[in-house]
Amino acid sequence: MRATRRKAKPGEVLFFFGRLAGEDSPDHVGMWGCAGATSRHSNAVMYGFTGARLQDDQTRPTGWKFGNSFLADLEAAGFDTTTIEFSIRVKTPTG
Repeated sequence: MRATRRKAKPGEVLFFFGRLAGEDSPDHVGMWGCAGATSRHSNAVMYGFTGARLQDDQTRPTGWKFGNSFLADLEAAGFDTTTIEFSIRVKTPTG
């Protein structure tokens, strides 16, 4: 797989499967395009897709446990997550 040539536009956050230049193996990538979009925005999107989600579990004292990530649930449902392409733009401030 070639290194991705994708670039996030100003104010945009991307999430996709690819390989960055200098990396050996492909993986899910989050990137941001400045001009309002920051690494915090990219981290929020990345965590939304790959972070473990809390699930209600009445058998535990706390009542909660960590479950699968959204990507793991998509894989379990039969989706090919290497084809995922997600793009979102940061809202422009209204005066």
